[in-house]
Amino acid sequence: MTERVRFHPRAEDDIADVLAYTLERFGLQQYQRYEQIIEEALVRVARRPDIGRVVGGRAGLFLYSIGRRGQRASHQLLYRTLADGRVEILRLLHDSMDVSRHIP
Repeated sequence: MTERVRFHPRAEDDIADVLAYTLERFGLQQYQRYEQIIEEALVRVARRPDIGRVVGGRAGLFLYSIGRRGQRASHQLLYRTLADGRVEILRLLHDSMDVSRHIP
């Protein structure tokens, strides 16, 4: 999966921050669960880049809400598809964040 995904440095920071907060606030079990949810979302986006919804007014940018069947998590992957077919993860944003203010 990793060969089909590239991470913007901001996305790497976002993921690390979200997981650190989850560990501190909710403990190891929830940390491991959320880490797996993020990983599953990355795999889905890498396999099917068209799975996300287009970010309004921003051609080529997509949002994908992470979660599991029937259970939505509170974060979204902001990404784009590169010319070589890979996906670049730009950010991991909380649902409450204004996407347009957090595009790198």
